[in-house]
Amino acid sequence: MPSNLNKLFIPWESPITEDDVIHESLNISDIHIDGDDIYWIEKRDDEDGRNVIIKKDNNGNVTDVIPNTFNAKTNVHEYGGGAFSVSNGIVVFSNYPDNRLYKLSGTDSIPDPITKKDPNMKYANIEFDKFRNRIIAIQEDQTNPQDVVNSLVSIDLKSPNNIITIQSGADFYASPSLNPDGTQLAWIEWNHPNMPWDSTSLHLGNVSDDGQLLSPKQISGFQGESVSNPIWSPDGILHYISDSSGWWNIFCLKGTQEINLTPIKAEFTQPQWQLGINFYDFTSEDNIVCAYTQNGMWQLALLSTSDKQIKQILPEFTEIGRAGIKASKEKIVAILGSYDNGYKLYEYNIKNAQISKISSKEDPEIDKAYYSTPQNIEYETKGYQQSNGFYYKPTNPFHESSKTLPPLIVTTHGGPTAATNGALNLEIQYWTSRGFAVLDVNYRGSTGYGTEYRKQLNGKWGIYDVEDCISGAIHLVNKGEVNPNQLIIKGRSAGGYTTLAALTFSDVFTAGVSYYGISDLIALAEETHKFESRYLDSMIGKYPEHKQEYINRSPIFHIDKITSPILLFQGLKDKIVPPNQSQNMANLLTQKEIHNNLITFVNESHGFKEPENIKKCLIEELKFYEYIFTK
Repeated sequence: MPSNLNKLFIPWESPITEDDVIHESLNISDIHIDGDDIYWIEKRDDEDGRNVIIKKDNNGNVTDVIPNTFNAKTNVHEYGGGAFSVSNGIVVFSNYPDNRLYKLSGTDSIPDPITKKDPNMKYANIEFDKFRNRIIAIQEDQTNPQDVVNSLVSIDLKSPNNIITIQSGADFYASPSLNPDGTQLAWIEWNHPNMPWDSTSLHLGNVSDDGQLLSPKQISGFQGESVSNPIWSPDGILHYISDSSGWWNIFCLKGTQEINLTPIKAEFTQPQWQLGINFYDFTSEDNIVCAYTQNGMWQLALLSTSDKQIKQILPEFTEIGRAGIKASKEKIVAILGSYDNGYKLYEYNIKNAQISKISSKEDPEIDKAYYSTPQNIEYETKGYQQSNGFYYKPTNPFHESSKTLPPLIVTTHGGPTAATNGALNLEIQYWTSRGFAVLDVNYRGSTGYGTEYRKQLNGKWGIYDVEDCISGAIHLVNKGEVNPNQLIIKGRSAGGYTTLAALTFSDVFTAGVSYYGISDLIALAEETHKFESRYLDSMIGKYPEHKQEYINRSPIFHIDKITSPILLFQGLKDKIVPPNQSQNMANLLTQKEIHNNLITFVNESHGFKEPENIKKCLIEELKFYEYIFTK
C-alpha cells in the first residue's frame, strides 16, 4: 500500500509533553489489608526504582515501612509479584538484589533475615500460617540455571533458615492459600509446556498440627482448563477462578461439586504473569467484591454467593489496575481508572459507599479538550473472523476543522497473552494531540474476550496478530478515517515481534517502531528463562521439531522482504528478549540499506524505567515520524 504519493505531515503543537507521559506512571503493586491498616508497594523512580512498602493506618498516617537500604522485590518466574505479605503488623518481604526474605514488626527498626544468604534462592507469594508461627511461600532455586527448581516451602519465623519443602515435583507453583482454621492448604501448579493460562490444576492438602502437608490431591483442572486464584471464604469454603465455562469465572467447591457463581460471558481475572494478584476478595461470608471485563472494559461489582446476583459499583471507573483487589468487612482497596482519569489507588468504604484516594500521582494540568476518547471497536479480519481494539481519533481544539486524513499508529500489546484497555494513557494522548490517529489492537489471542478468543492465537502467533493489525488499519482506511500512505505499526516485546513480522510479511505499513521486540524466534526458544521457555510450544509449535516454522516466522531470516524504515529501542540488560535480537536486526537492515535506527540503553532491562530514557524514546520516535513523512 505505501506508494510514492506525497506523505507530508507536520505534527500539531500539543501541551502534552514527554514529562507528562513520564509523570503519569503510577507504580503500585502488592496491595494488602491488615486490620485497619492498608499496605502496598510503590516503585520510586527518584530512588533508582526502589520498591518501598508503604503503610496507611486508620488515622490516615502514611509511612514507609522498610528502611531506605531495602528494596521489596522478587524475580520469581522473572516477572515477580507477591514480594511481601503482612499479618498482625508483622511484615515479611523479599529483598532485592540479595533475594533473602526479611521480617519486620512494628517494634523493629531494622528487618531481620529469615532465609540464608544465597542470591540463587528466590521467594514470592507469601502466605502467613498464624497457627504455627511460620510462612508458606514459593521458592525458586536458580543454583543451576539450566535446571531451575520451583517448590512450596514453609519457613519458621522463630528459627531463621529453618526451611522445609512441603510440596515439589511440578514445574511451577502459585497461590498457596490456607483455610481460616489452618487445617487445609490449597495451591495451583502446572507443568511445561503449559503456561498458567493454558492448563493448570488446583490442589488441596490437609495440614497436620506440626505443619506437614498430608494427603495432597488434585481437586480441579482435570480437563485442561486454566484454574487460578484459590481464596477461602471466612466460613471455610474454597473459591477459585476457572475457564471451564469458556470464560474465567468464579467457582466455589462444595463437597465435590464445582459451582459457577458467575455464569456470564465475562472474565474475572487477568493472565497470571505475576504472582499474588487476585481480582476478587471477600467482604463477608456470602459477599464478594470482584472485577470483571466484558468487551475490553472493566467493571467493579459486588457478588452475592447465595443467589449469584452481581451488582455493579463505582460505574465511573472502567479500568482496574494490575495490582488487583483487596477487601475486608469495612473496605475495598484497588487501583482504578477511566478513559479521562489516570490510575490511582482508592479506598472504598462499604458502609457509607464513600470513596477516597489513598495514593496517586495527580494528573497533569492538561485541558481535557486535548484528550481523545477511545472508541471500543470490533472489525472483520481475515477468514471472516472478528478482532477488537480501541480507536482514538486525533484530538486538538486548535485543529478541530482539519480535513486532512491523519497518519495512523497501530499499537500492538505485549504478551502476547495479554490485553490493552481504554484507561487514560498519556502516551497515546501524546500522539493523538499531535494529529495522529491511534488503533490499540486486542488481536485474536488477547485476554478478556473468553477462552476461545484467547486460544485462537495458539499455533498462529506471527500470523493472526499480524492479520488483525493489518485488518484494523485497512478497516479505518476504508472508513475514510486515516491516510492509507501513512500507516505506522509499533509494539513492545511480543508486540515488537508483531510489528517486525507485519513489516516483513506484508507491505501495508509505511514504517514501524519496535521496543525490545523479538526478531529471532529460534534464539528466543533457546535463550529465554524457565517460565517462558516452552511458551512458544503453544504459540508456534514444539521446538526443535517445528524449527522450520520458527524460521518461517522470524523476521531476521527474511530481511530481504522488508522495505519500510524501522526504529528499534533496546535495553542492554534485557534477559527476556536479549539485546542481540535488536542488534542483529539493525545490522542486517543496514547491510540491506533499509533506513533504521537502533537506540540502546545501558541500564535498562525488559520495559524501560528511567524517566530520561522514556523521554528520549518519545522524542526520537517523533523525530522518526517527522523524517519519514517529510523526506
